[in-house]
Amino acid sequence: MKGKIEVVKGMVYVYRQGRTLQAIDDMNLYTGDLIETAQGGSVMLQLMDLGLLKLKPSTQIIFPAEDKEQIQASRVQIPFGEAWFKVRSLNTGEKFFVHTPHSATQLNGSIATISHDVRRKKSSISLIEGTAEVFKEQNHYFLETGEKLVLDARPNSRERRTRLDIFALNQEWKEVITIREKVERRLKQEKMGVVGEDLESPIVHIVQPRAGIPMKKSRVEFKATIHEPNLDRVILTHNGEVIKDVQTSLKQFQSDLVLVPGQNVLEIKAIDRFGNVGVAQENIRLSELPPSVSIFFPMDNAELSSRFVDLQGVVDDPDVREVVVYLNDRRIARERATPTFLVPLILDIGHNRLRVEAKNQVGLLGSTEIEVYTDTTANLIINFDQILNQ
Repeated sequence: MKGKIEVVKGMVYVYRQGRTLQAIDDMNLYTGDLIETAQGGSVMLQLMDLGLLKLKPSTQIIFPAEDKEQIQASRVQIPFGEAWFKVRSLNTGEKFFVHTPHSATQLNGSIATISHDVRRKKSSISLIEGTAEVFKEQNHYFLETGEKLVLDARPNSRERRTRLDIFALNQEWKEVITIREKVERRLKQEKMGVVGEDLESPIVHIVQPRAGIPMKKSRVEFKATIHEPNLDRVILTHNGEVIKDVQTSLKQFQSDLVLVPGQNVLEIKAIDRFGNVGVAQENIRLSELPPSVSIFFPMDNAELSSRFVDLQGVVDDPDVREVVVYLNDRRIARERATPTFLVPLILDIGHNRLRVEAKNQVGLLGSTEIEVYTDTTANLIINFDQILNQ
């Protein structure tokens, strides 16, 4: 055992050996467990023989499966989000590390907050009390009380140190979650004389789609799991519009959706028969940029001596679905395309307007247009060839 969940606020999940569990007070944690807080959720953990840990909303932490320590955790990982640590003074030979994708922080007799922003590729370490050592590749940093270190993983970026307002930071984390909330919850249950499930909101977990996972198609299948023995109703909305509103007691929910370019806010509400409401939300972004089309040959405004040409170009979109070619507003070719295209053409005599349209998996359309000219000589060559072939 690596630790225990002290108090849960909102929606918190524990992923264990392929299963998704609803986090509850006093739940034990083991090697390989992954804990994730949803939007509006937070949790306080007791690390075995080490100290306390708090997670803010939209945070994930992992007890690595390869941690060989028999009892206490020797390290944890934060793939994304923000966490607060209070670690006791360790004995000789004991070590405790907090890893983000781009750093490793060693804590000993410390209170610190550690976060990682996936989109900005930045890890931040704020030291409230004690000392800390931070490692990033070949670099080694020492932090003192009241210091904040920001490490940027982008090329040619440097670390940045600033001073902290320790009092403000402490107050901020006191508002995230405290043991007092656990006590108040139990007192409320005892006073009302009902079991905990009647007071708790349903726990809703969106399985797919998930933010941060590239979306290549506008049509997706929405899936969610609902942990609630008294489930009565489920409502799914897309950008504020109700897609599905059903009376159901089923714990597995799914529905087909068509996403739109730009921001897609997917929200699912689960309501139990006591009126408690659980909510989960994902913000999915689909590309708003249409494919960029370039024609390499022939060149724009070129004068050609032959009407037989190979139209060549490239589509700057790895998820291009098809390319359509128009000659003087007549569609003359359509093909399932790779990012490059080569289309044999027979041009008209004189003026030719060529337009190439490319559509990607999301359904966005990009196009480009050129004009080329063939002279009368090109017509004579065609006629002469036709005479010879008769």
